[in-house]
Amino acid sequence: MEEERPDTLYTFSAQNEQPIQEVNVSFEGAYLMDVLFEFNNFLRASGFSYVNEIAAVYEDGSGITSEGTEFDHLEEDEESSE
Repeated sequence: MEEERPDTLYTFSAQNEQPIQEVNVSFEGAYLMDVLFEFNNFLRASGFSYVNEIAAVYEDGSGITSEGTEFDHLEEDEESSE
């Protein structure tokens, strides 16, 4: 049985003077996907409305997205390999 992780309080904050905007997102989470999901929401609230999803990539190339999708490796850009 997996041991339950304690929640950690996270806070993301952004301020901009032109136009005046302040964004604060605080949440409690225990897992990387929680942090990715909330950070994605923070980016969108801060004006990066085109960000649909973010990902954490582990050393072996696998990872997880802010939507909880796991992947085995990064797809190489076909143009960069030519």
